[in-house]
Amino acid sequence: MGRLVVVDHGLGIAPEDVERIFQRYEQAISARSFGGLGLGLYIARQIVDAHGGTIQVESQPGAGSTFTIDLPKRNAASDEGVPSRRGAEPTYRKLPRKSTSPGAGDK
Repeated sequence: MGRLVVVDHGLGIAPEDVERIFQRYEQAISARSFGGLGLGLYIARQIVDAHGGTIQVESQPGAGSTFTIDLPKRNAASDEGVPSRRGAEPTYRKLPRKSTSPGAGDK
């Protein structure tokens, strides 16, 4: 299994919204507040499902969210010509925190 973990420090997601946010045109909060179409997590789930993987979220309002994507490894026959990362250290990149206040970047 390959695993990708994305952590954000945003508004968080209420437990009753966790399954809904993976549906088409759904968002955890009003689009009027932050914009967007509500398609990002729906598309992500479609891609992960197509590759036989899973996507999960752990979140609490006010505490940000952690999204975990697990994908099965490909077999050796399908890896011909693909450079190997076997034994390579995982790469982590810390993303800058964004303000969660509407209009915070408008100054």
